[in-house]
Amino acid sequence: MNYFNNQFTIDVDSKSLSFFNDKKLNININRDLINEIKNIAFTKKINLRFNLHSKSNEDFHNMIIFQWADSYIRPHKHLYKAETCHMIEGQQQIIILDENGKNIDNCNMSTENNIIYRINKNTYHTSYILGDYVIFHESKPGPYLGDQDSIYPKWSPIPEDKDNVQNFMNKIFMKKI
Repeated sequence: MNYFNNQFTIDVDSKSLSFFNDKKLNININRDLINEIKNIAFTKKINLRFNLHSKSNEDFHNMIIFQWADSYIRPHKHLYKAETCHMIEGQQQIIILDENGKNIDNCNMSTENNIIYRINKNTYHTSYILGDYVIFHESKPGPYLGDQDSIYPKWSPIPEDKDNVQNFMNKIFMKKI
């Protein structure tokens, strides 16, 4: 089954390749869908988001997200939204930071252990991908608020500053056995 061509449309406003369930279909998240996500991501060598909701102004957002290991998720917080991460494939470390950028909590996530992690509202967080890629389900309240949705601290480097990004991530990443 080809979910992307038959049942979903591209979100033309997204920063990464994203699809919406604009027909508001019931969706079964199965291995075929996960394989199709991986096929697109591997073919195009890009990150990908598959939205189970139909548009960005909906009250609740569910997303299946594929990210490559070299992805930088700039630390951010959502003032009024908690979010939940549920692992599907791969491993990642969720990193919680205080108002000054100090690592105050981290959790290595995988499908074997630490499967779900909830991040409270008004909490700075990021992730570090362990392995080649990760696929996870993220859920949080909507609607998407544009520039007001994610608050980025001044102490976190912008994605274009590659040297400082790597140094910053090395500083906050906590290796666990």
